[in-house]
Amino acid sequence: GMGCIKLGLTSRPTSVQTKQAVAAAGQSHLLRLYEDLFGALKMQVAQLLINQSDFLDKDHWQSVQSTIHECLKLGVVPIINENDSTNTAEMRFGDNDNLAALTAVQLEADALFLCTDVDFLYTANPRSDPNAKALKIVDEPWALQVDTADEGSGMGTGGMATKIL
Repeated sequence: GMGCIKLGLTSRPTSVQTKQAVAAAGQSHLLRLYEDLFGALKMQVAQLLINQSDFLDKDHWQSVQSTIHECLKLGVVPIINENDSTNTAEMRFGDNDNLAALTAVQLEADALFLCTDVDFLYTANPRSDPNAKALKIVDEPWALQVDTADEGSGMGTGGMATKIL
């Protein structure tokens, strides 16, 4: 992710401690990117770093929910990410797409936007399959037949599979 880019790493670390340190380094880089992108549109952002235990504890979830609602009232776009720098393996979502989907469902959100480094949803991985076709409109998501078996960029954790499940 962003920590690897910021630190110039060519592959994801393997030890938990290094993964956490790299994630911590990447948080400021990621938020700066969001600040710059949304700032160009004259929009403000706020970052919420949450983990699985925030969903399991009623008081924690109410705090998260209140913060998100207050951000929206203030016209601030909440950027929600898993707190990879302090999470243990047992309490991980594994990727921000699943976290975002769960948050959206819990909040009864009208919309959810997932960011990716791919321009469309494809029938297969366009990096490895030259016959992959872009799906620009998906009228019936439950009827999708796409191959998500191939690995993505190697820097993320969710891939296309978590964006369509």
